Amino acid sequence: MDSNRVVELDAASSHPERMEIRLWIVPRGPTALAADHDGQRLVVWSLLARSLTTLALAERSKSLALTSPSVVAKNPLAPELARGRDLFHSGDSS
Repeated sequence: MDSNRVVELDAASSHPERMEIRLWIVPRGPTALAADHDGQRLVVWSLLARSLTTLALAERSKSLALTSPSVVAKNPLAPELARGRDLFHSGDSS
């Protein structure tokens, strides 16, 4: 959640955690992923940024964020509470 990345790893490797295939940078706090039926797109929910990002997964496609709309809360947090939430979840000390 604190890396703002989605990483594709080689599951066939004996050490998949060392075999990075592709990397996408997404908005703050990615917490959920869903792939479409054909495996061509990946949708990423970023909790801290409150946004959805759609990534192209086709074999030859580059890392491409197709969309990244923000979701507006009905009762947004006060700025100091939002900052505290971000710090708690992201580990960002700045």
